[in-house]
Amino acid sequence: MFRRLGVRGKVLATLVTPAVVLVIAAAYIIGLSVADAMRAQQTADLVAALEYQDQAGTAFAQERAYNIVAMIDDSESGTGARLALLQGTPELDENGQPVTKDGQPVWAAPAAQAQTITALDARDEELLNIDISMLDQRVKDAVAQTIEDRAAITDVQKKVSEGRLTERVATDAYGTYIDGALEVMDAIADTSEDRDLGTRLEAYFAIDQLMLTNTYERPVVGLALGIFNGYPAEIRRPPRGPSRCAVPTW
Repeated sequence: MFRRLGVRGKVLATLVTPAVVLVIAAAYIIGLSVADAMRAQQTADLVAALEYQDQAGTAFAQERAYNIVAMIDDSESGTGARLALLQGTPELDENGQPVTKDGQPVWAAPAAQAQTITALDARDEELLNIDISMLDQRVKDAVAQTIEDRAAITDVQKKVSEGRLTERVATDAYGTYIDGALEVMDAIADTSEDRDLGTRLEAYFAIDQLMLTNTYERPVVGLALGIFNGYPAEIRRPPRGPSRCAVPTW
């Protein structure tokens, strides 16, 4: 390559070649730094958006709890739960009676389904405005899936309001979409290059699962306690003295 060059040309070529290599190497290093910075910024943006995801998950879990009570409790608690699920929580006066205005009930809180819809609207708007192109494919898949689940959630809400689902089927559906929402956080925790962030998200993920389990179990336990407390006192009172089931001595 350098045979036709004169001495001066060969000297210049010898000096220029390392410089070109250094420029290419520097460009490569800068490219990596830029990519790392973009990835870090996208991760930070998505983690900030988890607040909206958490609010949506909390609203949906509360909706699930109301539906469980509404479908398995035939008492006034079940009627109140269905009212809170589909219409809202009525405001009560000092005597515990619903407040009305112009013959219409005054709501202390919107219907649980309406709260879920509002929270999902805010979450979707936030997630759709975030660039996550530099993040791991698992994260991108989780975000895409939780947004796509929105149509299925709307369908479940419609069937619940029409009484077309059993409690078990409805509860399973709620759980599936809640787990899908949590997958976003779990995916970031597992794939983030910032392991300190990953560890913190893993801890938060575990706490979220515990809180959701508590939300799920609370209405079931409450109903079980209510049934137990409805028994006569002599049945509810633990036996005293030797057990009636003791082995006879004869």
